[in-house]
Amino acid sequence: MYGQDLSIQAEEAQLQMNAQYNAQMTKYPIIPLLDRP
Repeated sequence: MYGQDLSIQAEEAQLQMNAQYNAQMTKYPIIPLLDRP
């Protein structure tokens, strides 16, 4: 039970981190990053 709560918390934290990262990345052009050699 406790372990499951921990994993759910960790998952939510990961989703929040991803959301922040995506919000940051959309400020910059993504295509030039992909076009790098």
